[in-house]
Amino acid sequence: MSLVTVPAAIIGFILALLLLIGTFLTAVPPAAAAFGLIFPLYVVVLALCYVPAAIAGAFPATLGLCAMVFTVVLFFVGLGAAADLLAAATVALTASGIAAGATAGASQVPLVTLLLLAVFGLLANAVIQILLIGLFYHVADLVLWLSPPTVATGPVTIDAASTELNMRGTLLGINGFVNLMLAILTYPVACIFLFNPGLGIIVAVLTILFVMAASLGTLYRSAAGVVQADVRSALGWSVWLMPSAWPMEVLGILFYAASLLLHPLSCLFVTCAPTLANFLRVTGLAVRRDTGTIVMTGGLAANLGIGGLAYNLATFVFVRTASLTGAAPGPFPESGLQHETGHHLNVAAFGSYFHLIGWLNEGMHVLLSAATAALPTGPVTVWQRAYAEQLATTNVTAAPARTVAGFTTPLRMWG
Repeated sequence: MSLVTVPAAIIGFILALLLLIGTFLTAVPPAAAAFGLIFPLYVVVLALCYVPAAIAGAFPATLGLCAMVFTVVLFFVGLGAAADLLAAATVALTASGIAAGATAGASQVPLVTLLLLAVFGLLANAVIQILLIGLFYHVADLVLWLSPPTVATGPVTIDAASTELNMRGTLLGINGFVNLMLAILTYPVACIFLFNPGLGIIVAVLTILFVMAASLGTLYRSAAGVVQADVRSALGWSVWLMPSAWPMEVLGILFYAASLLLHPLSCLFVTCAPTLANFLRVTGLAVRRDTGTIVMTGGLAANLGIGGLAYNLATFVFVRTASLTGAAPGPFPESGLQHETGHHLNVAAFGSYFHLIGWLNEGMHVLLSAATAALPTGPVTVWQRAYAEQLATTNVTAAPARTVAGFTTPLRMWG
């Protein structure tokens, strides 16, 4: 086992510290406190996402029942959360509530204020993180594009290996620091809120240590340059604990929940609008045991076609089965699922903004490919060569390994 990219990771930690410290000292502590208070709700809803996926994966015939139960339970969870926030807002906006000071109602006044500050804190940090991550991401993407990689039968060699590894290490360092700092600011609030102060502090410290260990685990690779299998599994199953992954996790939960909530409507349109019924119908739910990835086949989110045949939002993978035109895509291969699972691991290791930048970078490669398609040598690039796509493709072990849509990446990370 070898330790690689550590100097670059340390640089990433230092850069993130220097550029984020001002925001942490102003907006993030109250923002983190707000997320600490609503974190229990996030955990409950995420657990609700796993339950129907696990049951339907084991017993496919129960899919409809799982969707209905999920709908009912989520309705009451959402109703309770909305009522609590409404009560907090009412108290905060009432002069008598503010003047009461020590009354029970007034204790909820900070929650609304903190939630407002949380939005500001997220936006402020998003700008800094996107600039940092975007810089090092595009350097790695550019050197891989300008120096076409070559695949060897033995150890993988690429012309820009050193530069790419340094950029990768820096990106891991930035994300590791962000995860660590937000965990320190958020988890004590959440754990004390959930438990008594003594137990809460113990749970918070253990969680923070786990987040730190998981962030550093990606730096350890085998002699072949692959992250250890147990580290991959730990990252996949615990991505919802990583604060930098929360934006994509929450978006994935919303897409997943909307699809399950609309699934029962497909039964109503079977006769009068069969195309719409197929568009809304969820045909499968499953949980990949190695990484905890939740795979939804069919449904509104998948069939919108945002990412072609399939796309990933952190823990969630959506596989398309229908379209409003009535045309049905072909079967989705196991290599495709492994590739989307690679994106899940990317979010755990590099964060939500890396995932977003990778999606935009993929579009840039598609445009560049179309613009150069008439050249005698053909297009100079394809979407599979986007940096985030190549890292996700390293998780493909189905033959041919590390290959998606005919393109084989020379990089090694997940497999």
